[in-house]
Amino acid sequence: MGIGACVIALLCYSRYTRAAVPAVTIALLALLAADELHGQGYGITARGLQLVTVPAAATRPSVHARQMAADLLPLRQRYLAIGGTTIDPIVPGGFARLWHIPIAGGYSPIVLERLTALATMGGNGDVRPETLGISDAALDLLAVRYITVRDADFPPPATFERGGTTWAVPELDIPVGRSDCGFTRARSTSIQLPAAQSVSTIDLVMDLRCAEDVPQGTVVGAVDVAAPGVNLRHELVAGVNISDRGLSDESIRQRARHQRVAAKFDDPALRPDVFRVTLRLPAVQHGVTLSVHGGAIKGWLVVDHLTVSDGAGAQHPQTLGPLYLGDERRWRERRRIRTSRTTDREHGSRPA
Repeated sequence: MGIGACVIALLCYSRYTRAAVPAVTIALLALLAADELHGQGYGITARGLQLVTVPAAATRPSVHARQMAADLLPLRQRYLAIGGTTIDPIVPGGFARLWHIPIAGGYSPIVLERLTALATMGGNGDVRPETLGISDAALDLLAVRYITVRDADFPPPATFERGGTTWAVPELDIPVGRSDCGFTRARSTSIQLPAAQSVSTIDLVMDLRCAEDVPQGTVVGAVDVAAPGVNLRHELVAGVNISDRGLSDESIRQRARHQRVAAKFDDPALRPDVFRVTLRLPAVQHGVTLSVHGGAIKGWLVVDHLTVSDGAGAQHPQTLGPLYLGDERRWRERRRIRTSRTTDREHGSRPA
């Protein structure tokens, strides 16, 4: 529009001052004006640009957003869309401030650096699955009470078969305690499987890191399975059923104080020297808690893969997000929402 105004001004100047204006200049400016108008995202009419407007009714919060605001108000807590505020259909970041709904993902793509560091948050307010774990306090510090998870946030994983068991391709990479090298401390982590999940067998793939100086035969940790009336323990012994992951390197193997275990798990993506642990329950159980303990060594244990077999023998390879969301010590499903742009203002939630 500015270029078109310049063309008109030049024509007026030429007419009233009788000064010669090169025709090429006028033609070039006219061409640029036409190109700019053509590139507009709006239609052009005799009255000017035809702007796109949104009905006022479309800017009002849905019944789900209003319920969320009412639930958060008493304790001044926050809401978070795991996949990011920019793609959240319930409380989009651009409308959260207008609707007076406090969110933890930010109201725009500009997120404070300290907030990003605290919750390992992306530019659009998305968080990593690790943030959902019971041992991570970031969302507690941000006063997050409710989260929403779309089906697309955690799609079914690709899988592979090894040793008669189906495993998820994505690596869990759950460290047992802090993953820092050189500090002698006992470490532990626990995962509570969903109460509705029947469990007959638990299969894990694990490895040991930064522990090449642990002597042969040292108990470096244990895996415990607890359920009503059941307690199982599988000890992890250096050089017997687990060894340091770095022993695949010849230089590390020469200075290591324990042997490299030959019975390794063949993973298509991980480095060698990862090991399988299988725990079979004496009977099918519900409400199972899996705990992994690391001994007072300078290294740490890592859970790489986890597959749960149910009472019917079906195998359920685990990925990080759904695994943490199933831990009812931290998360409980409040409702499932049927949302669309045209119907979510008329329909409420359906039972989970």
